[in-house]
Amino acid sequence: MPTSTECQSSLMSSDNLPGPAHDLVGVNTDHITGIVTKAKDELLLMATVGYPLWISSSSSNNSIHPETLNYGEYLRVFQRGGPAPYFRYEASRHSATIHLNPTTIVHILMDVSQWLPVFCSMVTNAKTFEVLSRGKEESYKKQKQVMSAEFLVATPNVPTREVQFIRYSHQQLDGILIVVDVSVDELQSIPRPSVRSICRRRPSGCLIRDLQNGYSFVTCMENIDVRKKENDLHAKFKHFVESGFAFGAQRLMSTLQRQAERFLYSMGINTLPGDTVITAQGRRSLATMANTMMVNFCNDICNSTHDHWSTSNKTIGRPMEVKTNKRRGDHGKPPGLNLTIGCTVLHLSHHT
Repeated sequence: MPTSTECQSSLMSSDNLPGPAHDLVGVNTDHITGIVTKAKDELLLMATVGYPLWISSSSSNNSIHPETLNYGEYLRVFQRGGPAPYFRYEASRHSATIHLNPTTIVHILMDVSQWLPVFCSMVTNAKTFEVLSRGKEESYKKQKQVMSAEFLVATPNVPTREVQFIRYSHQQLDGILIVVDVSVDELQSIPRPSVRSICRRRPSGCLIRDLQNGYSFVTCMENIDVRKKENDLHAKFKHFVESGFAFGAQRLMSTLQRQAERFLYSMGINTLPGDTVITAQGRRSLATMANTMMVNFCNDICNSTHDHWSTSNKTIGRPMEVKTNKRRGDHGKPPGLNLTIGCTVLHLSHHT
């Protein structure tokens, strides 16, 4: 049976590395280096300090909202301006132990062909525009790349958030690996797609510590400014989104944990008692099929900038969201017209 380390190396083939680095016209490389270095230092501090920058929740829901950013303290410490008019901030931090080694996690985050399927319930339409500097020794350490993505919630009632950002990987002297994102709104030479929910990504990302034996301790921090667009946000999801939980760090960490478990199961490392799928190939096929189903479902049901949903009240007495699109036969789906219908029903007591 393969070991955890051997299995994880299958995710890190040099074939998955981006193409040759090439310059962005009109972009000052030193300026970009300064931006990502400052972002890395900010992320490192925000991910490691506690009070008064972060205030622990004393409510019964502290497992859902364990920490709240003291925004006034944040602005004071980092000497930053507050959100622009008509913007609000969302910030969250969460830590967890992940059954993957640090290098594997960095490769997942830096390689868009891995990042998309692993975080298909949170990310869509991701791409790498430019590799500004390549990591050394066929790794992603000290690699800078310009990326774009839409961050999503699997419902047509919450618009995706389209962001362009620099993603930078770095290894500290103490061995901690850092992957940090920061928006690049000021880089006018990068193509800027139209956005419905403008989102600015302040320094956000992950600190990854090696716990040996294939485990990592990961601290994730999300810090964003998002434009207030009340008409675009369904009332049922207003608190869910504005609380920071919908696009927050805890959801990201939970997704990474589940995907690590799926991957290890597919390689025969974590198997359940009474497992009826005997062969290793059978487990891999089952895990691949399950992940493909999840990718297709999330792509179909999310409210992407490329989608056009309409509301119908003529079916079951409550609003239903409907969209149609033409499939080209990719992602394992047959070509033809695809119809997607979504209806949200929240069965909550008045105490919830």
